[in-house]
Amino acid sequence: MPPAPLRRLGEAALRSKDVDRLLRPALVRVRAAGWQATQMAETAAEAARRRRSGSAVTMVAGDAALIAAGERVAVLAEFSRGAEVRPWAVRMAGALAAAGYPCIIVAARSRAARVEAPAELPAGVAVVSRGNARLDFGSWAAALEAFPTLLEARHVLLTNDSIIGPLGEEGQVAALLSRGEASGADVFGATRGLTGSDHLQSFWLQFNGSLGHPAVAGFLADLPATTDRSDLNVRYEIGLSTLMREQGLTLGWAWDASSFGLPPHYNPSLCWRDLLAAGFPFVKRKLLSDHPRFREARREVLEHARAHFGADLA
Repeated sequence: MPPAPLRRLGEAALRSKDVDRLLRPALVRVRAAGWQATQMAETAAEAARRRRSGSAVTMVAGDAALIAAGERVAVLAEFSRGAEVRPWAVRMAGALAAAGYPCIIVAARSRAARVEAPAELPAGVAVVSRGNARLDFGSWAAALEAFPTLLEARHVLLTNDSIIGPLGEEGQVAALLSRGEASGADVFGATRGLTGSDHLQSFWLQFNGSLGHPAVAGFLADLPATTDRSDLNVRYEIGLSTLMREQGLTLGWAWDASSFGLPPHYNPSLCWRDLLAAGFPFVKRKLLSDHPRFREARREVLEHARAHFGADLA
């Protein structure tokens, strides 16, 4: 069986409430085997693409090198199963550029498949492509390898398409970026999570002159292999925050669970109503998924976006 269906089979079985306790460990191994096989295939496809192009990324649209040479830059990791760049990712990149952070979209595709240039590219936006090895962290690492001037920038935002927006009032993106710059933190996140360990959630990481720190740059340049998505979260998202603290870098954030009167273990990125009201003009894309856990949230988010912002997120 190909690796992706194998992984999905394990994931679907693990979600079933009828899984016997004795069967669950075997299913965990099936899921892990599928994940590892997929990542090995992605790594091989990306290596082949690099040999053909001679670069960490393939140029698709815009002038990424020019953007990377600026003092303020955003790098947006995007993934889709089709050749088109997600429209919401293009919109988000345009909003970041308009807020003073010209944006490089790193479009990752399974098996390093071709990416089409957007029909309309916002000013200050460029698109490059790569394979999907090591997911979003791999995309950020590829951008740093292809454009090392990013390591010298005063302010770099690493973000991804796990959030959709912006929604809400004009100027909220610029206000959040300005808040990060004024925070005094070496690295500023939109949200702080406490599940597993104290860490900045990786969908919004604003580096204020710290991306070029040898330990940080070295971490991203040498990402370890992972056994499954949970392991990736521990090694990459939590691991990066742990490393930065060990290196004496200061971490700041806009919101955590306590900001909304919730217990520490709660995931603040899912507090979409509170975040929108507080000035974070995005919602997590997972809330719009077909997963049974988010069925009610999906309906509420879609209705709220239409009623309050005139936006169709379906």
